[in-house]
Amino acid sequence: MKFSFTKVVAFILLFPSTSLPVQSHEQLGPPGVSSLSPPPATPSIRKREFLPPPPDRNPSGIPGKAAETPSDFDRFHQHPWKRNLRICRSEDGNTFGISRLLVEAAGVPSAVRDTYGRILVAFQWFPSDSPAAWDKIAVSISNDDGNSFSSPVPIVIQNYPKNYIRPFDPTLGLVEDGSFRLYFSCMPRPRPGEPGGNRNASICSAISRDGLHFVFERGFRVQINEHGVIDPAVIRLHGRWHLTAPRGRPEEGALHFVSADGLDFERVSDIPSKNHFNWTGNLINYGKGVRFYGSSPRGIWWSFSEDGFLWSDSVPVGIQGGDPTVVQTAAGEFLMIYVSR
Repeated sequence: MKFSFTKVVAFILLFPSTSLPVQSHEQLGPPGVSSLSPPPATPSIRKREFLPPPPDRNPSGIPGKAAETPSDFDRFHQHPWKRNLRICRSEDGNTFGISRLLVEAAGVPSAVRDTYGRILVAFQWFPSDSPAAWDKIAVSISNDDGNSFSSPVPIVIQNYPKNYIRPFDPTLGLVEDGSFRLYFSCMPRPRPGEPGGNRNASICSAISRDGLHFVFERGFRVQINEHGVIDPAVIRLHGRWHLTAPRGRPEEGALHFVSADGLDFERVSDIPSKNHFNWTGNLINYGKGVRFYGSSPRGIWWSFSEDGFLWSDSVPVGIQGGDPTVVQTAAGEFLMIYVSR
């Protein structure tokens, strides 16, 4: 998801209000899975602004700062808890059908299909009726190729540093052994008198067997000293991992990092962009290469690359929304999940 208030985008088009069937928690499967022991970690990520919490929470995470009510943020018209996740289908990843409601009060989605055929969607969740889950990363799971999804379940990250603010901007990656690696933005909690915001944020990771119970991997996956890095998109292409993150303004394109193991990333040349095409979104393997689905004031778009370095011109898909993620079903269709009103 991208938030510095870039990852949650407001749009004015209205969509049908039909919603997907809900699976029970017992259907989350598969049986017999458990979280991994922490693998050796290598340092390396960074950036994003604080999301306002519910009325009784401290919105900055800075001790001593007074809480603000939701009405204080109305003037910004970018409240993530007022956005929903919607889902639609396509046969080719280019032309998508009518969307349906997937999750209310959520943003920053990322979806993968695992080795069992399940589709997992991770996102930042803002349920008004569950203060304990507010602004937490949650997961919904489908066992039927995306026809229905479970109710959201907040994830658990074992050994998460106690001096860090809550993890945000989740991105799921499927490791070669079938486990899940969750990449996300994180940062130490500012001390009194220190500036907040995302200037000190980094990209961290955690590993899991079931997609719900994770173990924190020590260090940073990517880190840049001069500024923060947020909103990662991650994919494995031709034997190595690519991680992108919006550099700043849409016309500044994306930061680009590569890794052999998904842990130790090296910065390579940035990915250029044109005005209004925001590299806030997600990557998906497509054909002999990879696609990035991003957002813009004109709607969602994609760009294709065979190697992760040279990218095609952007192609609009006719969907008004933001921060999209696309996953291919076992039947070969494409599901798009995105942030909308």
